[in-house]
Amino acid sequence: AAAAAAADAGGGGREVEWKEGGTAMDIAFADGDSGTGKAGATEGEGPRTTIMLRNLQVDLTRDELIQQLNHAGFSTSYGFVYLPRDFTRRRGLGYALVGACSADEAQEMLRRLEGLLPTGSAEAWQASWSEPSRSIEEHVDRYRNSPVMHPSMPDEYKPVLFAGGKRQPFPAPTKAIRPPRIRHLKPSEQPEHPSPMAPLLTVAALAF
Repeated sequence: AAAAAAADAGGGGREVEWKEGGTAMDIAFADGDSGTGKAGATEGEGPRTTIMLRNLQVDLTRDELIQQLNHAGFSTSYGFVYLPRDFTRRRGLGYALVGACSADEAQEMLRRLEGLLPTGSAEAWQASWSEPSRSIEEHVDRYRNSPVMHPSMPDEYKPVLFAGGKRQPFPAPTKAIRPPRIRHLKPSEQPEHPSPMAPLLTVAALAF
């Protein structure tokens, strides 16, 4: 089946390929977040505070995910939220990264979000530890210079930071950010209901 670039979501500048029939975890592994390990895992150094949520609906938006986290009772427990997107097909990849404010809060989120079935979801969430990025500081270092933070990208595609339940500004990049590489879809691959963000994505694609 045809392959569409999911774009360079990580700060390493690596292009990830989304293949029809592939899984969200194919993207997660290629992008460096393996999501391996369940509660109680102690591999590596430092406390784990980042959780990977899987089985998310591909049409779920970042703000809807945040609302679901708040509804589950974690409105002040997370400090980082990122819902990776397939830029070409303008949809989610079925997983998200949530960074907790502390190791204890991360353990509680992992325990309670595993198997959660939010209203409107077709499948229960799967929660696991994220690798290799564990802390919020690591995520900031990874994404502040990432193409996903390019000014041409919609805000809803970007990772966000929180403190006390309120959104905080993301630290400025330390170098020039290049726009993401976005492949144009063939007519036969076009979604039945195009996203209102399509013109913005076209502009980003034309940067090449």
